Amino acid sequence: MTKYSISNLRLHWTAKVREFEREYEVCIELFREIAEVGSLVVEALAQHRNLEANCAFLLVTKALNHSFSTMLLIERGLIVDAALTSRNAIETLLLLELLAKRPVLCQKWAGGHEFKPADVRRQLSELPRVVVQNLAIEVSPDEYDDVRFAYSWLSRITHANLESLHHSASEEIDASTENSYALHIGGAHSPTAAAAITAALGSAFDRAMLTAIVTHAQDKLEPNLDAFKRLEHRLSVIIGKKST
Repeated sequence: MTKYSISNLRLHWTAKVREFEREYEVCIELFREIAEVGSLVVEALAQHRNLEANCAFLLVTKALNHSFSTMLLIERGLIVDAALTSRNAIETLLLLELLAKRPVLCQKWAGGHEFKPADVRRQLSELPRVVVQNLAIEVSPDEYDDVRFAYSWLSRITHANLESLHHSASEEIDASTENSYALHIGGAHSPTAAAAITAALGSAFDRAMLTAIVTHAQDKLEPNLDAFKRLEHRLSVIIGKKST
């Protein structure tokens, strides 16, 4: 009988993290850029003291925690749980984007109103172009179609259904049996899923951080453009790898 223990799990995770560091550099690099861009946006928002900036500050820190949780889970091979935390991050980032584009909603959110994810996505799709001071924030409606697709995929992974099982088990080749699967306790790496989860999160993060800094700290945009360009470069690399 297999016996599970915390010490054995930690040994397993140490091995998985080392494997991840060797073979999943594109994911690691994107999370590094997420950390850098998140840091500069937090610093920029902290210099402002108004309701809208405070709401953004809270949501950015929440999104960062979800993003870092996703990284920790992906590098250990806990794909289903990484899908859940990345979905939480994307929900938070979309709300951040909406409140930045429609600051009148900040009072409502600060008063305890709960914005449903589907309603947030719908409102954002109706705001393809918003002008803040002298800059226009323009997003193709196709991007929100991609968000809807990614959110639906992540939801299917996290629910207790057969598709979820495919991300916590692998088929075994055994001539004596049919449909034989090995179930993974503690995690197992999946290159395709890891890249897809990281890319979905990275896309939402990039768009929300740009929107937040343009809306609340526009003077900080130009000095930090290189950081956003590095994030977008890493995002293009991982999207290219995901599609191959």
